[in-house]
Amino acid sequence: MQLRTQFTLIISSFLLAACTGEAPTYEASEANAEPVVETVLLADPLEQAIQGTWRSETARLRDTARHPYETLQFFNIKPDDTVIEIWPGGGWYTDILAPYLAKGQGQLIAAVWDLSRFEGDRRDRIAARIEAYKKRYEEAPEIFGTLKLSAFSA
Repeated sequence: MQLRTQFTLIISSFLLAACTGEAPTYEASEANAEPVVETVLLADPLEQAIQGTWRSETARLRDTARHPYETLQFFNIKPDDTVIEIWPGGGWYTDILAPYLAKGQGQLIAAVWDLSRFEGDRRDRIAARIEAYKKRYEEAPEIFGTLKLSAFSA
């Protein structure tokens, strides 16, 4: 009976590790050459992008309502895909998609407003927003990769 209890405890610990998204690794102890169990966090590239430190606290708070992981899984976005983000606003999706795609050799294309469709102050405001957006992502290519921009008109 004692052997059965030990076996159950060992199996339970492996199941618990599997349920938490962690996998056990083994390493020999120098003192007694017995295996030592060490936990290593499994790295999901999409989850890494969602948890990225470059994302603002405000953006993270929106995650509970917008469900980025589930949404991008639903659309079957893979790290080596080319994705076109139409009229990106403040960059909430860009902050997730750009690093995710850059890490997997994919490409994000931001389809921004076509400036030739506007005039005067409105054109200037839109141009300034596009320039600020572009600058933000060009300043950190090691995180966001090379973001491409394309004009997109209604």
